[in-house]
Amino acid sequence: MVLFTLAMTACNPTCTANPSSQKSDETTIAAYIATAGGITVIERGAVSEPADLTGYITAMVLTPDGTLYTNGSESRRVRDGRVTELPKRFDDVALAPDGKVWMVTSTDVTLLDGDAISTIATPERPRAMAIPNDGAIFLIAGNDLYRRDGHAWTKDDALKRLVGPNEALKGLAAGPGGELYLVTPTAVYRRDPTGLWRALSLGAHPEVFTFGQVSSKGHLPLAMRTGLHLIDATGAVRKLDIPVEPTRVNAIAIDDADRLWLGAVTGLHIVSLDGKPLQHWPAGTLPGRATRIAVHRQGPPLPASPPAPILGSARGTVLVDGQPLAHAKVELCTDSAHGDTQCGRASGPLYAMTDAAGAFTLNQVPRDTYSFFAYERDGKRAFAPSSWIITASEKSRRPCCNTLTAGDTWDLGTIKIP
Repeated sequence: MVLFTLAMTACNPTCTANPSSQKSDETTIAAYIATAGGITVIERGAVSEPADLTGYITAMVLTPDGTLYTNGSESRRVRDGRVTELPKRFDDVALAPDGKVWMVTSTDVTLLDGDAISTIATPERPRAMAIPNDGAIFLIAGNDLYRRDGHAWTKDDALKRLVGPNEALKGLAAGPGGELYLVTPTAVYRRDPTGLWRALSLGAHPEVFTFGQVSSKGHLPLAMRTGLHLIDATGAVRKLDIPVEPTRVNAIAIDDADRLWLGAVTGLHIVSLDGKPLQHWPAGTLPGRATRIAVHRQGPPLPASPPAPILGSARGTVLVDGQPLAHAKVELCTDSAHGDTQCGRASGPLYAMTDAAGAFTLNQVPRDTYSFFAYERDGKRAFAPSSWIITASEKSRRPCCNTLTAGDTWDLGTIKIP
């Protein structure tokens, strides 16, 4: 174990205050939505995109005390509006009952204990961590689950007897009652506070797309191919009647007010557990598609109305085998959260007709990332992947159109299809 110290609490050039935050003795109740463009914050009914939380976010964890940890081009800690740069990039974070912060990096586990930082070796490459409120420390390393016993890591043999040898371990989630969940692509396993593991019943042919953090009420939300599900504090699983296609869901969270937050191809959906829509932010409202959502406790009041979406235009010219694709229907398509092509968006298809030279203009394009380009050829529909889209010089090889501004036109240049 390597030990050194670093002042983490004093404000320095890497620590800034969010002007939208008010000084308070209590942690701000907020919702955080990570996108390709950074983090959008909802607090006290207001929406902000803090300048010090921009950039692509690869990991985001909200600990029970309301502290947010984010990882991207830089790793940051956010608490009560203060943003502090962390000493290492991380893949996961867990808060222990004693207040110590455990960070999973690409090579080890880093422990933050006040101003002291220590590095702990792991038996294999670490990937995820969770700490139930009994203080037991669990780590996914390689494709095994380990528990910290004193100063050593020990494989959890009880779990191994349940999990198949080729079953990939997807992630961990700890609940407030001492329960622990391990998620794989096809199953969820629950460890109760006595240490007993069991597989939860997910129905026939389960396929888990994504899952959220466990709320302080003990609820774990899941997006599965068969629908959206909720695991309660006892481990019971129920399917929710939510009018959002699960294959379009990238991110999911639940707050203590029993509101479900869904980041989807079609925008941000906030719904009650009985399926009642509470608010829908259409595609283009956020600076990119929501990839992670974290909500503290009961969550913030929602704004009176969703922010207006950012809409612009996209233009280009299509050549097939070197010749203009004349007088043909073309369409810009997103990918779904889980691999299926999503043309004909819920907010309206993004299509246009080319002219004799193969040129086209698409209007009312929401800012988002578009991964496919569909076109008609000889009366049949075909697809061109985004790697075939050659953009204009100032936006060369950047995906359309996640930095689109209102009224702007994104020039796709010439789309050359062999």
